[in-house]
Amino acid sequence: LNLESLDTIGIQRTYSRNSTITDSASAASAWACGEKFNNGEICKHAEGTPNNKTILELAKAKKRSTGLVATSQITHATPAAFGAHVTNRNCQNEIARQFILETKPDVILGGGRQKFDTDPSTDKDSSGCPQYDQDLVEVAQRGGYTFVQTGDELENATSQGKKKLVGLFSPAGMTPVYLREPTTTEPTLAEMTQAALKALESNTKGLFLMVEGSQIDWANHARNFQYQIGDLLAFDDAVGVV
Repeated sequence: LNLESLDTIGIQRTYSRNSTITDSASAASAWACGEKFNNGEICKHAEGTPNNKTILELAKAKKRSTGLVATSQITHATPAAFGAHVTNRNCQNEIARQFILETKPDVILGGGRQKFDTDPSTDKDSSGCPQYDQDLVEVAQRGGYTFVQTGDELENATSQGKKKLVGLFSPAGMTPVYLREPTTTEPTLAEMTQAALKALESNTKGLFLMVEGSQIDWANHARNFQYQIGDLLAFDDAVGVV
């Protein structure tokens, strides 16, 4: 495996601020913001204690290119922690809004198209989260992002030298590897990673890119061996690309 060829291996303690057993939100927030959070929090303390900036925000402040790539909804807990600050991980439309209007990663690739658009007649969803009253993909395009929905469109955009990309390849999470048909229009995690690097690496100041093989975790929750191995090997392919 490419994973086995890495020069450095890290060991971590994964308890959250309020639980021996972490969830993805507090775990990713610890990586992204360098401090402990309660389960469910995305780099923001519910009691109002100030929080650190994320590593992505710190990279942008140094004028480095930044990107997020995942096979879950791109607004899911792990990618969210690097580009947003909310007290409830379920506030995915608010996370999308912060991506597009506040933290502005140069490259945003994954699933979750439905999280970028909401019913403007409602102010809050069932989780009590705020809902933005515009389609955030359209807002992103007005802000200079190129929007793509298929692997071919992604390849064309990077071939044309596009540096700001939003790619949303499914309504929710992307299709698991073991269920993909040969005719799928969804890019692989390795292809998304390659595209992100192509868009980001020309910046002489450097880059920050977070890539998650999100559904390895989902497959473990489901106790589905075929699902787990398929997505693990797909993640390993992405490690090889990097």
